[in-house]
Amino acid sequence: MLDNKILSSDFHDNLLKLLEGSVSLSKFETIISRLELALKGYFVNQKSETNLLRIISSNYDKISFFNDALIYSHHLEIICALASTSNYLTDIVVRNPEYLYQLFDDNFLKEKLDYQKCKEELVLGINKFKYLETKLNYIRNFKRRYILRIGTSDILGISSLKTTISELSILANTLLSSLFELSIKEIKEKYSITYDLNNYALCSLGKLGGNELNYSSDADFILFYENKENEILPKNIEEILSEAVINFIRYSSEVTEKGFVYRVDFRLRPDGKNSSLCGSINDYLRYYESRGEDWERQMLIKINFCSGDQQLYHRFTNYINRFVYPASFTQSPINQIRKMKENIERRSLAKDNVKLFFGGIRDIEFSVQALQMINGGNNKELRSGNTLDAINLLSGYKILSLSEAEIYTTSYIFYRRIEHFLQLMNNNQTHLIPTEGEILEKLSRYTGFKDSVVFKNKLADFRNKVRTVFNTILVENKISKNSFDRTKFIDRKRADKNLIYLQSGSGLLEQKEFDNRTILLFSEIEKILFNYLKKSKSPDNILENFVRLIKSQNFPSIWYNEFKDTNFLIALLKNLEYNKRGTEYLLLNKKAGEILLTRRVFNQINKELAPNLTLEELSFILSFQFTLRLSNFKKISESISTHTNFILNRFFSNIFIDSDCFVATLGSTATGSMTFNSDIDLLIVSINPKKSIELNKIISNKIEDLKKVVSPFSVDFRLRPEGKSSQLIWDIENYIKYLKSRARIWEFQALSKIRFVSGSIDLYDKFVNEMIHELMNRNNEDIKREILEMQKKISSESFSHITNSINLKKQNGGFLTLEFYLNYFIMTDLKLFKKSIGKNYYYRLKLLKNILAPNLISQLRNTFEELKKLEITLQVVLNTRNSILPEDKEKIRSINEFNRIKKDQNLTKRISELMKAAYRLIQLIK
Repeated sequence: MLDNKILSSDFHDNLLKLLEGSVSLSKFETIISRLELALKGYFVNQKSETNLLRIISSNYDKISFFNDALIYSHHLEIICALASTSNYLTDIVVRNPEYLYQLFDDNFLKEKLDYQKCKEELVLGINKFKYLETKLNYIRNFKRRYILRIGTSDILGISSLKTTISELSILANTLLSSLFELSIKEIKEKYSITYDLNNYALCSLGKLGGNELNYSSDADFILFYENKENEILPKNIEEILSEAVINFIRYSSEVTEKGFVYRVDFRLRPDGKNSSLCGSINDYLRYYESRGEDWERQMLIKINFCSGDQQLYHRFTNYINRFVYPASFTQSPINQIRKMKENIERRSLAKDNVKLFFGGIRDIEFSVQALQMINGGNNKELRSGNTLDAINLLSGYKILSLSEAEIYTTSYIFYRRIEHFLQLMNNNQTHLIPTEGEILEKLSRYTGFKDSVVFKNKLADFRNKVRTVFNTILVENKISKNSFDRTKFIDRKRADKNLIYLQSGSGLLEQKEFDNRTILLFSEIEKILFNYLKKSKSPDNILENFVRLIKSQNFPSIWYNEFKDTNFLIALLKNLEYNKRGTEYLLLNKKAGEILLTRRVFNQINKELAPNLTLEELSFILSFQFTLRLSNFKKISESISTHTNFILNRFFSNIFIDSDCFVATLGSTATGSMTFNSDIDLLIVSINPKKSIELNKIISNKIEDLKKVVSPFSVDFRLRPEGKSSQLIWDIENYIKYLKSRARIWEFQALSKIRFVSGSIDLYDKFVNEMIHELMNRNNEDIKREILEMQKKISSESFSHITNSINLKKQNGGFLTLEFYLNYFIMTDLKLFKKSIGKNYYYRLKLLKNILAPNLISQLRNTFEELKKLEITLQVVLNTRNSILPEDKEKIRSINEFNRIKKDQNLTKRISELMKAAYRLIQLIK
């Protein structure tokens, strides 16, 4: 700086060079004088001068620019404000100098942004372009132009904070709703969908949902849809909308030379990243009704409509408001919110974060939201996603005092203006107030203070006042120290001993074994554990398993530290409660602990993950995911079957190098229908008798190795001719002779479920064709008669007439009844039988669409799915080794709790009636 002037001599020299002697000295001095006048009130540094020179240099006609500026003083005021306050807005002006002349129009700066007009202008512009990339570039430029306008009005003080955040939200809603609609249009064109695809609601959350967006906020969304009857699509609606979301995220977030639109995120959806990007409205409502947490109540306070079907959105919010604003709470959300804020402050290493530090933005938002949740159930007027509006409403209803509301309002505006300055400077998503330097001085001037000392004093004052109000609202109400005592343990004495061990490592000798760090770590997770135990119907079992897990570890502190992730701990506790199969494996196998700690239990099973897993490890992961409802019975069957066939292929490919035989799987392994208890049925056929003798010796030596690689599943060759009394491997010639002369119909049924694994595909095809040929030589009436006789024989072996238990497999109306019913039709029709080879129940059922009525097919499918889901549930929850629904009331209670079946619903009765209905079908064909 020279002679107490604002602008440096370097700036003078550089400006003279720009003007190239085209103005007189007196006029130049006038320009400098006017610039310095416009810069009063701003902290000017070298960067400010550079910005100013860049703006001037970008003008096409600099002389005309200054001639106008000397007449219209606000021209210089605008460029000086931009140059001093925002590198980001300066870059926009330099890149698009034509935008500057729009800013010089007073009406343009002062006119309030209107969503409808803004949307019409944007859509009109988009439609002028043919190609996607040019449309996206138009959207990016549109954002830059309007951000410049909003930011300039903000810096100049033309717009209030309330207006600024509202207009930022309007702009974002305009751009993002249009961008999502463009994404939908692209998907429709891709799949040639000709009708409107509008049965969805894209909903904004967070600051966008509350119409209080920052300059550099993320845009958080959830997306749900409603299934339409008779809707014919190339994919299901969830897949189509998920693909649109992926495009939407890419179009929005992709950084180009023209910038990006917004950072878009769908992570706040039910079940987060472990779920699909969208879900049906019913699924979302069920989630919030059954599993929604307090933080999700807070989140949904700010839900708002963005795009799609507004009526669908209103249906959702009308229902969800009962979750967000219940008429009463069994447990006040205040404790949870206070704890969340304490954890945020504890985790935040940046002590100058205006959003997270004590007495900051989060203090205001969290405490206001707590009051809304507590009082919004009885007073709908308090339901606002906008923080400033909510403060005003709470004050109006005397829930906040006038002084408290004044503190919150003025502090919130002050903090948000700090955020705006920090983000306008370089278009960075930052909330960190600099501790010293030129940026701090610029911030101080921007917020109306003469220097940083006064600014810091005012900031400290605001923080203390906000924290005082915050503490008044969120009165500490800690969870009772006796919460563990109030848990309904069956064996209280053992529970107390288990707790002592978890807290200190003390055992029978009552001496502390854990170090201080481990003890401290447990104290941080114990409330979560106690709360879960208190709500559970089987706390003794959960606590016992939890202690067994910790005792089996060399370093309990590692586990306690990981359990600070609340969701992870609750996921484990839920598995300790309901996943008996997985729990036993976890407690006995070190590898399972590693899979759990690394969170691989949450990973979707795919081609990259599966090859590195054993079948035991895969089963553990799938049982864990099934318990958390991250996987269903169909995925489990498919994953186990696919991986089993993969392992078998790898095993036999290393044994049978030549092509003189083939290996095939039968039964559920072949059809992709395995469960956790399935046997692996194998068939090996050689090219000639001599080869059979050779291969029998090889397999006999390798059978133990085979059992190890397929553990925990049993492997069997029992479906070979003559069963256990014959050699393991038959040659094809003798096998065909057996099929011609002695094979029963049930053996053809078994062979219809065959799948090639390894060896000679030509030999396999020959075998299958010969098998089909031999079946077709059988009399159809004999086939039908044997099927019915076999069904009757098997059902008589189920012992259901002796006990009240239900055999889901063998009993009348069970799996075998359903299978026999389909085979009755399929095995007497050559075309159907050929198509059914190696296919699962669903495929076989579809083959009968021209034979059976649609409602009958639907009944068969629903019965099969209900039984299959229950079978998997029994295997996971009770770790059963069979398919029998027990009569034990305690076991039935566990199944009901896991499946969320109400007490007044009788599971045994419902399944019994379901199977009786299925059995009546087979009776009709006798």
